[in-house]
Amino acid sequence: MAAPIETELKFAIDSPGLKRLQDHPLFKNAVEKKVLTLDSSYFDTTEESLRKAGISLRLRKGEAPTPIQTAKFSGKQTIGLMARTEVNAPLPARRTSPDLSAFPSDIAAAIEKACGGQPLERQFRIVVERHEAEIHLEDSAVVSLALDDGKVVIGRKSHAFQEVEFELKEQTPEALFALAKKMLPGLSIRLAGGSKATLGYRMKAGDLEDLAAPEPASLPALDGDMTVETALGACLRSCVGQIAANAAAVIDSADPEGPHQLRVGLRRLRSTLLAFRPVMDWTKARVLDEEAKRLATIVGELRDIDVLIDEIIGPLKDRVDVTGLVALLERRRERLRADVRSVIAGTDGTTFLIDLTEFTECREWRNGFDEALAYRLLPFAKNAIARQQERIAKYTDRLADLTAEERHSLRKAYKKLRYLLDFFAPVIGGKAMRKLLAKTKEVQDHLGYMNDVVMAEKLHTLVAEEGDRAETPGDPKERLHAAHAVGFILGWHCAQAEREWKKVVKLLG
Repeated sequence: MAAPIETELKFAIDSPGLKRLQDHPLFKNAVEKKVLTLDSSYFDTTEESLRKAGISLRLRKGEAPTPIQTAKFSGKQTIGLMARTEVNAPLPARRTSPDLSAFPSDIAAAIEKACGGQPLERQFRIVVERHEAEIHLEDSAVVSLALDDGKVVIGRKSHAFQEVEFELKEQTPEALFALAKKMLPGLSIRLAGGSKATLGYRMKAGDLEDLAAPEPASLPALDGDMTVETALGACLRSCVGQIAANAAAVIDSADPEGPHQLRVGLRRLRSTLLAFRPVMDWTKARVLDEEAKRLATIVGELRDIDVLIDEIIGPLKDRVDVTGLVALLERRRERLRADVRSVIAGTDGTTFLIDLTEFTECREWRNGFDEALAYRLLPFAKNAIARQQERIAKYTDRLADLTAEERHSLRKAYKKLRYLLDFFAPVIGGKAMRKLLAKTKEVQDHLGYMNDVVMAEKLHTLVAEEGDRAETPGDPKERLHAAHAVGFILGWHCAQAEREWKKVVKLLG
């Protein structure tokens, strides 16, 4: 299928951000600018056979004097960056439905095969006001920048959206990221999770409400015969997807699962970088690792308050009056949520996501490691797990003598092992690996609860800090009741934590 490859970097954005980009000097000073009203109808069978085959078929008006028919075939697609085969064919002016005979024969045959004899019907329309410009960068790169203010239309219903598309015209994908980093920091953006067609299908299915829902990790399908580099790319894309989706969830939702999954995604990224460090250039990876650690700490403060309210205090609300305590912590939670949203939606969060996606898609881990990256994954995976087990053994060999700080280090070591096993256990396979994964999850649960209890020991300090805040002093009686509740809660959970530690010793002894 010899057809052009469309390479795009795409972001969702809000209306104020779209207007600021229209006023950006790089856009305003571009020579080739135009404003278009694009009306696109997307076609598929009633069973959505084309979507299932990774094909989108549209008929667009407003881009040329006559309608343009376009077929796109799924290719390399990750969060934000897409590289797809795209084929266009002009149609007569009054044409309102696709004409597959206008395509090259191999393209038409692929679409007909996917349809399986079923007729094509219009599924939805997407109407966009597009401000477009070609921007020429210093290194001879040419990028088409499209600022889209649009809506998906199905019958009488519509869903508004705004997007920024950087489409590569000349040079390598690095040019897309270079321009994005010049124009986007400081704006509220998210890496787009799919094409406009994806948005239309989601609206048709009625699941647009879940666009900002927290998402757990989507684990890559790895096998032992693939190269280390292929596995590295797949693992990083899994991390990018989890981080990007849950950054959006934190910004748009108060669901406690959002901060939790975002912090998990950042930690999984750091574990991935550590596991593959022996075969990668650490120059830029170090910067990403340090920034992921910093962001995880910021998000972690909000996540810790969520845990205190929902998992430490919540189960005991019928045993002691926690009304005053929860009221104090809720005020703190709302301030922390605002702080986290400011960071994630601001320059730091935006730049980190762009840098991480560039590192992943432009393979910036190379630089002299080509031979090591070409090895088979299976022996590498076994070695990575063995190395982490050796780190754990430094603690498990003397469980009875571990200090509180060392127990915390043991928990972090098991967490890293868990992330490695999520990636590599299916690659290695076998009963022993399944048992190790199950045991690791159980140990991690026990140690995680113990860590939550240690964190809960800060409750007295948090209550005092909230009570002393000039802008939210609260009721003195509320503070007194809160202090009483803290004493009961800590006593109950500390006793439970000791029982949890005995379970850990039994599992690891």
